[in-house]
Amino acid sequence: MTIPLVLLAVLSAVGGFIGVPASLGGGNTIEHWLEPVFQAANEKIAAAPHAAGATEYVLMALSVVVALAGIVLARAWYLHRKEIPAHLVGRFPRLYALLLNKYYVDEAYDAAFVKPLVTGSERLLWKRIDVGVIDWLVNGSAQLLGWVSRTIRVVQTGITETYVLVFVLGVVAIIGWLIAG
Repeated sequence: MTIPLVLLAVLSAVGGFIGVPASLGGGNTIEHWLEPVFQAANEKIAAAPHAAGATEYVLMALSVVVALAGIVLARAWYLHRKEIPAHLVGRFPRLYALLLNKYYVDEAYDAAFVKPLVTGSERLLWKRIDVGVIDWLVNGSAQLLGWVSRTIRVVQTGITETYVLVFVLGVVAIIGWLIAG
């Protein structure tokens, strides 16, 4: 599991350097690469009033400060003052459950997409297509071949004299047909 995480970290760093905004001296390659896709949106954005250039720097600095504060706070609480997280769990149990269960996004996705897909697959794909069509074809072809083999087995005796007799009778029938015609 470490190798996929390292690859994701490296690709995230590369993607971050590719997408450096122009306000930080970058060219934002991704923005220009996707420019034809977002041409209509860019025209609407160009027509709308923009905030000052300083707003972008303030928002970038604010997001970095909030992230660093979260890291420092988590480090302090979980390494040095472990009673604080335990106290917060006891004080806000519903908020803790909401955050622990990731806002119940997985449960909602499971209820909205996974369960209906599994149910539909069982009812349609498995019971109707697999059992009703594919198994019928496989079992039907096996029964057909069994019937054909039982029918041919009567003729296929393995006795050479019988085969020669059938061959000679066939040759006589063909010559008789040719003479009669």
